[in-house]
Amino acid sequence: MTSTLRPRHDANAVSARRATASARPFAAARAVLRGPAALALALALTAAPAAALQRDAPPVPDLTAGGTRDEAHDWNLGPTGARGWMWGWRLETTHARQVLVTDVAANSPADGVLAVGDVILGVGTKAFDSDPRRALGDAITAAEERSGTLRLVRWRDGDTERVTLELPVLDAYSRTAPFDCPKSDAILDRACEHIAANMKGDIDGMMNALALLATGREAYEPLVRELAHEVAKPDPTLTLEGRTSGLFAWRWGYRALFLCEYFLATGDDEVMPAIADYARTMAQGQSGVGTWGHGMAWPDLNDGRLNGRLGGYGALNQSGLVCHLALVLAKKCGVEDPDVDAAIQRANRFASFYAGKGAIPYGDHRPGWDSHDDNGKNSLAAIIFDLQGLREEARFFAKMSVASYAERERGHTGNYFSYLWGPLGVARVGPAAVAAFLGEQRWFYDLNRAHDGRFPYQGGAGMTGGEHQYGNWDCTGAFVLANTLAQQRLFITGKGVDPDQALVGAELDDAIEAGRGFDAWDLGAAHYETKRERELMDLLTSWSPAVRTRAALALAKKDEVPVRRLVRRLSNDDLATAYGACQALGELGAGAAEAVPALTELLASDDVWLRIQACFALADIGDAAREAVPEMLRLALRDDPNDPRGYTQRFLAFTLFYKGGALNMRGLLARDLDGVDRELLLPAIERLLANDDGRARACLESVYRNLPFDELAPILPAIVESVREPSPSGVMFANGIRLSGLELLGKHRVAEGMALCLDSMDVDEWGKQDRIKKGLEVLRTYGGAARELMPRLRELEQTLVGHREAKGMAEQIQLCRDAIVEIEADDAAAPVRTVAEIVAEFVAPSVDEPTRADTDDTPRLKVFILAGQSNMVGAGQVTAREDRNGGQGSLEHLVRDPATRERFAHLVDDDGAWVRRDDVWISFFEREGPLTVGYGSRADTIGPELGFGHVVGDAFDTPVLLIKVAWGGKSLAVDFRPPSAGGDVGPFYTQLIEQVRAVLGSLDERFPALEYDAVELVGFGWHQGWNDRIDQEFNDAYEENMACFIRDVRRELDAPDLPFVIAETGMNGPDETHPRALSLMAAQRAVAEREEFRGTVAFVATQDFWRRAEESPSGQGYHWNSNAETYYLIGDALGRALLTLLGGVQGEAPAAPLDR
Repeated sequence: MTSTLRPRHDANAVSARRATASARPFAAARAVLRGPAALALALALTAAPAAALQRDAPPVPDLTAGGTRDEAHDWNLGPTGARGWMWGWRLETTHARQVLVTDVAANSPADGVLAVGDVILGVGTKAFDSDPRRALGDAITAAEERSGTLRLVRWRDGDTERVTLELPVLDAYSRTAPFDCPKSDAILDRACEHIAANMKGDIDGMMNALALLATGREAYEPLVRELAHEVAKPDPTLTLEGRTSGLFAWRWGYRALFLCEYFLATGDDEVMPAIADYARTMAQGQSGVGTWGHGMAWPDLNDGRLNGRLGGYGALNQSGLVCHLALVLAKKCGVEDPDVDAAIQRANRFASFYAGKGAIPYGDHRPGWDSHDDNGKNSLAAIIFDLQGLREEARFFAKMSVASYAERERGHTGNYFSYLWGPLGVARVGPAAVAAFLGEQRWFYDLNRAHDGRFPYQGGAGMTGGEHQYGNWDCTGAFVLANTLAQQRLFITGKGVDPDQALVGAELDDAIEAGRGFDAWDLGAAHYETKRERELMDLLTSWSPAVRTRAALALAKKDEVPVRRLVRRLSNDDLATAYGACQALGELGAGAAEAVPALTELLASDDVWLRIQACFALADIGDAAREAVPEMLRLALRDDPNDPRGYTQRFLAFTLFYKGGALNMRGLLARDLDGVDRELLLPAIERLLANDDGRARACLESVYRNLPFDELAPILPAIVESVREPSPSGVMFANGIRLSGLELLGKHRVAEGMALCLDSMDVDEWGKQDRIKKGLEVLRTYGGAARELMPRLRELEQTLVGHREAKGMAEQIQLCRDAIVEIEADDAAAPVRTVAEIVAEFVAPSVDEPTRADTDDTPRLKVFILAGQSNMVGAGQVTAREDRNGGQGSLEHLVRDPATRERFAHLVDDDGAWVRRDDVWISFFEREGPLTVGYGSRADTIGPELGFGHVVGDAFDTPVLLIKVAWGGKSLAVDFRPPSAGGDVGPFYTQLIEQVRAVLGSLDERFPALEYDAVELVGFGWHQGWNDRIDQEFNDAYEENMACFIRDVRRELDAPDLPFVIAETGMNGPDETHPRALSLMAAQRAVAEREEFRGTVAFVATQDFWRRAEESPSGQGYHWNSNAETYYLIGDALGRALLTLLGGVQGEAPAAPLDR
């Protein structure tokens, strides 16, 4: 029986939801722009429904009856030589029916036929009855196919008549255009003539020059060479030192891209030094989370450290993806630099998160799940991942780009990059996809092409000011690079594209269909609302997140919705189907209350995005979903190696605590915390306050409002830390939680708050006005208690007076002077209390220890800890894939290849299935069970645990448990920093200890099948170092930090002689020459050679385990080229070294390690 209902029984909920339905899920991604004005504009463009946009639109003037144009830009009217203005509003010219001629070029087809002030009323013999831009574009295409005659209906001074323009005949576009298409070739020829005569070195000029280079024509090589040599000259701006601002990601990224493509096409060594310099500087200027902004993560804003927080307002993916692409190409040019390798790894991790989820957004924000591209960023990502052989990600982004043909006119500040990267990204899935994609836009391309062969910037309809910033750019290269795709001369124009990845047939048809019905006003809502329930239910299973979103919005407006069918889909093995069901249930809101139990079950899913989608659905359902809160809080405390950046926790912050606003949603606990278990709540808040996203942290403001101070007191240290240390990312919104925290500390007179009022001001960083103002306001509440800060206050006054933005900070300067007067005069200030004094009133809970008796005649569970960063997580490929060097280096290849089969035969049973050991178990965060393959970074990978577990499992007669605790991209100097090293204790050191204790404290619940009566902590294996070798300061301190780490871990775990084995960071093999790499490996060896560790710490050399990329599943050198043999041998060596430290087992020496 099917359950049906009318969605939205609450009338207020209906109106509120409908008012934002068009773009509710993605409002955030485009709301993160350039400050309050841009933010307001972005919200107006994306969150308002089509009806509201039309209602607010200005009237369409009758230009033949005294009506006048507005200040919005005019349009190039194709190769006529004329330009014209028409009514436009929020990216659409839908209601326009007249075109006011604003310019006529001399000696053009329109010269003598049209004049400034004329009004074009139609094409052919009738007036416009549809969008004039499309009608004109289509008419131009048709005219160029036949006689060249373009007929127009012209109004001039009260008279209406038909006039004729004669255009050059270019024939029809071929079915495969721009491939095998004479018209496309002719357009390219004219465009190149224009470019060659107008060479310049800005971004648009360099992309124009690449169009010349992409033709392969010798005549243009001197021009391009001259520009390349000019760009390759020493760049005085190319430094990270002494800067705190500047738009250098744009400059450096496009310069490096241009030089890389030039070198790869010509082999001109003269530009290689510049390529290496740009690549290294961009890599070192990247943020620690893998992003770039307008500028860099300037060391001067990060206490001299590289790869810190970005300057400005944070991540900007439009510029960042070009930096990312340039680094990938620099590697192809031969640049070998560990900083570049690490930056590519971080950037890949950041951008790959959006694969399968939606459009890459403006910055470090949630995916754009209601659109197929966002100003060309998906298209760029398709190129980036394809060039690295990461086909799954590349194919998703390319396919999304195919479906985005109707969305290309959109773009924050303008759509130049949308048209530049669109067809180039689509080309990663073949010529047929390009032809279909461009075929949907012919009218726009022909309308944009001028009579002299160039392509001027058109922009978005009705856009002015900040949203129309490329008016003077020459877009010729951006539009005709697509016409060079057949040559495949550049990597961005298809060199190296795998023809087997081509999108054809039904799959291509489906991608094109996914883009149907889109317009900028309703994002396709009207098109989907015409569809029947059955069709919408089918569309909810689409590969396209945008299609699923549009279908969910339309389905929620139907009178009856099959809720139970949607609930059943939540358990479907096809993730797209489950995602779509979550979205639809969320759109139904309170009417989907019966789905809460099933959605709650999804919180335990192995799929990160399904968990997150379930959280959003629960938040949208509202109060009826509060029964899921305990599980959501538990989820906030879980670690998942597949979610190294904590996206689960990030979105939990929104779905639990977001108080409402631009995102058009409200968290389940935003209004109150009634009935919420504090033992779950407080640890979850503490965890979320450490999330790397500033906007996620800001959601916790509602907790400060809703929770009494005495209940917040136990997590005061975390609150103080969230004020002191800004989030690594989400910079635009990072002020929120810091300023709320200051208010809380001031209100309750917490002593540490006084200095933090000044420490948190960061007077040279974005958002400083708000921080300075709030800091001074809070500091004044302390009165005379803050008198010790008077010298700093006076220094602040002088700093503000002399600040380069002093004119805009008059209010802050006056506040500072007022604070000085008030604090000096206050002799009766109330007392303050320190955090320690407040927290001392509360007792922290302790972790239970194992409860089973420890007796001499009972079996002992042997426990080993394996810890480190991404190479302990593991990237060793299990499945043999033909597209990855024929499967070489995969575990499957090792057990099948006659040369290695015998040595690895123990890993499979007689049926060829992977062995699951019942005597060796493993805990890797949420993944736990008998040891087998799949405990690496993904279910299809291994780390060192497999080789390690087989060695130690074979050595003991009692059961073995491996506790693996590892995260990618973590340094010993900061992330794992041990307490005795001084400074701030690394958060991942703390989490490591907590995770080990948590597992040891719940063995019975986690591993009920294990039979033992006592627990023995036997040894510790460590494989880490990449993130310390890329920083000289970290590198220099590694030996001492590692020694401190060993001592502290032993102390924390009450195991004073716990054997430690350190695996060498030898990822480049025996030929490693980089000084920092060599010094780091020497430091690792030196730790084991210290007298204090003699006999209890060992070092394992790993360089001989390195395998070449040509015999491995990937070329990711920093991940041992994903070679499973390498990871197995590292684990095998770690295990044997630990057994040696233990003196063998039962008097026997461990067997010799595996030979190559």
